[in-house]
Amino acid sequence: MSEWFGRIIGMALRYFDIESNLAPVVDIRGEQSPKGLERRTFGNDADTVIELAGAFMRGLHGAGTASMPKHFPGIGTGSADPHYGATVIDISLDDLARRDLIPFTALGAEAGAIMIGHGTYPRFDEAGLPASLSYKVTTQVLRDVAKFDGLAVSDDMEMHAVSDLGSYEWIAERALMAGNDVILFCSHIERIPDLQRFLRTRIDEDPAVRARYDDACARGERYREHCNRLRAAAGPPPRHFDDVMEECIRFVDAFRQTRHHEQIVPEFDRRKNDRIPRTGREEWT
Repeated sequence: MSEWFGRIIGMALRYFDIESNLAPVVDIRGEQSPKGLERRTFGNDADTVIELAGAFMRGLHGAGTASMPKHFPGIGTGSADPHYGATVIDISLDDLARRDLIPFTALGAEAGAIMIGHGTYPRFDEAGLPASLSYKVTTQVLRDVAKFDGLAVSDDMEMHAVSDLGSYEWIAERALMAGNDVILFCSHIERIPDLQRFLRTRIDEDPAVRARYDDACARGERYREHCNRLRAAAGPPPRHFDDVMEECIRFVDAFRQTRHHEQIVPEFDRRKNDRIPRTGREEWT
């Protein structure tokens, strides 16, 4: 079912000519889902996450859509929702490597890209520093410990866990130098031209920034080639969106057959904002 679900999403994205899905979530759930991950995790152990997230990812790939496991190096035991502020993952690097890093090492090479989260890891990194701004996490742990050589993409830099720390220009350059190859700003897109001009100036005036930029571009081109290979292998996209809808209906009918009782979402798994009585992604955008 997980692979089929991934294929349907991949079909829909191909129809709209979207090359990559910023998924799957491969965070390993703790005793309960931390805020921001409610109902988004595949399981509470590495094997289950690898099996289900891997199947979902291959469904995407089979439809010609690339994937991007997240949120490196794992926020499944985080203390809070990074959309609103800092989330602390209070475990050692050894414990992280024995658990949370396993899905990334298992699936990263096949995906070709990994998204870097905004969790903080005070047991082995600077307290209060999000992974997306940390050279230790985004370069040393990702490249040396997890042995990943593909594209590193930051999570949305407008999430408060990182945006509260400084100007957009400062966090953009810090994210680049930490090791992110692509830096996402997902809400105030009118700011992007100014950020591009700022980074272009820094690239032109600082050899270290230029070297990091060139490395990022090279990884970006390799990921672009990966996306093109997936598309070529999958063949043409759906001609009509009705084809996607019909496949979705078949999936839902089959999925319901696997459920023999009413599904109840526990209260702690409902994503909420105390200020706005809604659940789901819309409550923070």
